[in-house]
Amino acid sequence: GLATLDVLADDDLVARAEELGARLAAGLDRLAAAGALRGARVAGLLAALWLRPDQDPLVVERRCYALGLNLTADRAGRLSLSLPLIVTASDIDRVVAVLAQALPAMEPVALPAMEPVARPGD
Repeated sequence: GLATLDVLADDDLVARAEELGARLAAGLDRLAAAGALRGARVAGLLAALWLRPDQDPLVVERRCYALGLNLTADRAGRLSLSLPLIVTASDIDRVVAVLAQALPAMEPVALPAMEPVARPGD
């Protein structure tokens, strides 16, 4: 409880999140300017990315995951990214680099086979 608030204040994590969020926003803006994204909105270390209509968000999500970036996609052409407060500037740069690599090439990435989840009554 209170110890968490002390860490947030002592380490100035809110200001740090704003600073690194600006770095993330700048990187995503570069991707949008290059046509890799339709647009992005960033609030601190949270980001929403809008893909072009010709991009499949689930394929992009799989490509990012295969490259080490975990984000969430939906069928409306959006990606959601939530970074931890302990992220570094080099981590932000890596996120942007992975997105740059994953977005232009839209062919599926081969992922390991997964066992189906057993549902009650099956």
